[in-house]
Amino acid sequence: MEARRHEGVPLSLDEDPVDYQPNSPFWRLCSPRLRAVLDASKSPVDRVTWIPVELTALGQRLRYFRLQSPPLLELLHPSTIMAGKLVVKPVLDLDRVKPHRVFVLAKDSMLVVAEAVREAIVAANCTGIVFLNVLMAARD
Repeated sequence: MEARRHEGVPLSLDEDPVDYQPNSPFWRLCSPRLRAVLDASKSPVDRVTWIPVELTALGQRLRYFRLQSPPLLELLHPSTIMAGKLVVKPVLDLDRVKPHRVFVLAKDSMLVVAEAVREAIVAANCTGIVFLNVLMAARD
């Protein structure tokens, strides 16, 4: 599963801010609640690090964390559509992706999470995320 920001959800002061905050530089900004879910759900092989980020709007300060992970292009199946080094349409290699649960494929790509992680995010009522299915294929 690929977690994407819901680009139509603005930072709002009239209601609770979303857990996966949309932003112009396309950083993966996570609330403390979403960070806790991802940290609890990642596997030992997932190399996720966090950079604290303080957002301000109309004088209100909000604490977020920028998720960083080394790109894992080696998890892509040969049938992935690429434009140079840009992943146009990812297809995950079924065998290579098995040990991973929380990762990114490329430097500026969206967050990819396993189905169990998606379920944990939904169960925690995290907001601001739209989940898309990512194709997977086995090597012959």
